[in-house]
Amino acid sequence: MIRSGHLRESADLVSTRLHDAEEAIDMALARTAAFGAELPGARLRARLSATTGEASFRAVADAISALTDAREKLASVHRQLAAIARMKGLPGHAVGPFDKPEEDGPVRGGGITESACEAKASLLQRVT
Repeated sequence: MIRSGHLRESADLVSTRLHDAEEAIDMALARTAAFGAELPGARLRARLSATTGEASFRAVADAISALTDAREKLASVHRQLAAIARMKGLPGHAVGPFDKPEEDGPVRGGGITESACEAKASLLQRVT
């Protein structure tokens, strides 16, 4: 039988790793989208034919699609793990922004600080 302290430690570590993975996917998605948005303008500035780089444009779009699929799968894992935590009587964590959907919104007392939100927003501004 797993002792409650070990269960809580494991849950905390899994929660941290999940949040890190979700953030990494979001950052990769933001950076890939910014890169993809740059390609048409670069082609125009270089005065290249409209057909130049079509394979590259498609590949970037496919990468964005794959990252979006990965993000969706992690969100599904997040919901599944939250359900397991509730079944085991573990208190919830609200690590992300406060505008979560109703079905998995932050729990009372959870959440991140305003300074953490500002730091993340600053990081995202540098990416895009």
